[in-house]
Amino acid sequence: MKPVVHGLERQYDGRLDVLYFDISDPKTEDAQRKLKFSSTPHFILLRKDGTRVQEWMGVIPEDTLKTAIDALLKSER
Repeated sequence: MKPVVHGLERQYDGRLDVLYFDISDPKTEDAQRKLKFSSTPHFILLRKDGTRVQEWMGVIPEDTLKTAIDALLKSER
């Protein structure tokens, strides 16, 4: 799944910030509590203001992520 996310990260360069959290790293405990994630992969799409738009757990098709990202970016214009 990482290659897909990395590809999308490059494709949306400058329009999308991608953050990666390792749930086994104690340094991410605050983010885990705040974003309420506890498994991987877990994708959370947030607006610029931090509002949760959509989320997925497990492996998902690239097109699903791309469609959701495109819709979010269009709504944020």
